[in-house]
Amino acid sequence: MGSDRFVIDTSEENTSWVELQENQIALHRTSHQPDPGDEVLFVCDVDTVHNILSWATQEQAVTAYMTGPMAHQIREHSKELGMTPEMFVWHAVKVFIETGTSP
Repeated sequence: MGSDRFVIDTSEENTSWVELQENQIALHRTSHQPDPGDEVLFVCDVDTVHNILSWATQEQAVTAYMTGPMAHQIREHSKELGMTPEMFVWHAVKVFIETGTSP
């Protein structure tokens, strides 16, 4: 992403956004009217966000969160192939499943 701030939603009344602060994610709501102001609604670490996503999707999705050398290799090789890291992982898992289930 490259930025330490991600805007989630903007309306006439306010903007909801998250900010990365030393491995913590802070959810903000900034009011536009009548008096502009910023309110921090929630602060958690990245692992907690992943756990919330896993909990919320339950049986409907599988989430994977990779860090360290594995994440670096995925980004590096996906760039070489002109894919997003997510599509690279998707194709790798698909090939693994197809190879493992073939006679």
